[in-house]
Amino acid sequence: GTSQDGMQQALSDDQKEQLAKYYGFDKPWYTAYLQWLGRLLRGDLGDSFRFGEPVTQVIWERLPVSTYFGITTLLVTYTVCIPLGILKAMKHNTWVDNTTSVGIFVGYAIPGYALGALLVVFCASRWGWFPIAGFTSVDFEDYSLWGKVKDLLHHTALPLACYLVHAFAFVTMLMKNHLMDNLAADYIRTALAKGLTYAEAVRKHALRNSMIPIATNLGHQVMLFVAGSFLIE
Repeated sequence: GTSQDGMQQALSDDQKEQLAKYYGFDKPWYTAYLQWLGRLLRGDLGDSFRFGEPVTQVIWERLPVSTYFGITTLLVTYTVCIPLGILKAMKHNTWVDNTTSVGIFVGYAIPGYALGALLVVFCASRWGWFPIAGFTSVDFEDYSLWGKVKDLLHHTALPLACYLVHAFAFVTMLMKNHLMDNLAADYIRTALAKGLTYAEAVRKHALRNSMIPIATNLGHQVMLFVAGSFLIE
């Protein structure tokens, strides 16, 4: 059956006929598919069942919020995780590596949406540390520049934590593992034999090669932010 069959609200025969015509259910499936594909290529995603507005308009209205979370998460992730991964590789099997690994593995195991539910229940609802909803305060425009920054961070701290927890773990371990692989490679021993110090061999050779998978992982991180944003936000 069509989606009309699952509607709980009663529809008249005329309304069902109009819906069937609108969605192409009165035509062969291949004709309806080609019509849908044509509308998709023109940017026509139809109307939202919830808001009653064009889907493209709903997306554009909410795109700045998702963009803010995505860009902020990428900047914080790569700014913190690359040095942390280098530190863990250089201090492998020390207390620094073991201590940070506990937090990283716990963060990697917790889905962002599950962490979000816990943060809302405890940090927002029960303890009242953060707002339970909203991107900014109602009187946001009346604040000074520094006040706006604090208000924005106060409202977005919980969603950002959900975005960052998985990205932190993945990028940090990716950086550490590839750097350790390169440090054990023959070309590092050759560089040391030619007179380079260990720090120079790491900086000029091992670190440069270890950044390649980090750079290629950028697209994967963007995909995760886009796919998971609607659950977290």
